[in-house]
Amino acid sequence: MKTIKQLAARTKQLSDTSAKFAMDCHNHMVDIVEFIKATGNVTPATDFINAMSGSTRKDAIKNWFTVHGGCSAKIDAEAGKITFARNKKVTLEGIDIEGAKAESPWTLTKDAAFKSFDLIAAVNAILKRVDNLETPPEGAKAHNVPADKLAALKALVA
Repeated sequence: MKTIKQLAARTKQLSDTSAKFAMDCHNHMVDIVEFIKATGNVTPATDFINAMSGSTRKDAIKNWFTVHGGCSAKIDAEAGKITFARNKKVTLEGIDIEGAKAESPWTLTKDAAFKSFDLIAAVNAILKRVDNLETPPEGAKAHNVPADKLAALKALVA
């Protein structure tokens, strides 16, 4: 087992590594925007965002290239890929390299606020829907939950 001192040291190391990684990504993204401005080719932006692992903030990267790189994004949720295209409304001359350098993708797009899940409220909402079901025609069931289990569920959240 690690000591608290060892854990604190590792936390500090990971924090430093994370900050360096964020800065390295931003600097690389600025290089990509400079390339886009010079060539009009957005392929490196697409390659970069799709090379990032699932734990990276792809939404922040997407938004940053949309704002600073003269890109538009197409999201293929099924394939889990994002493809950039040139946003023709933004001229290559209109791409602001200094603005791209000044604004980090991590400050442009904030982390989503934490939303807790209220299980009891969700179950009560479902139970309310069950209570409001129309009386089914003779021989038909309004739902597929046995009466004793429905009563136990109601008692659980009461």
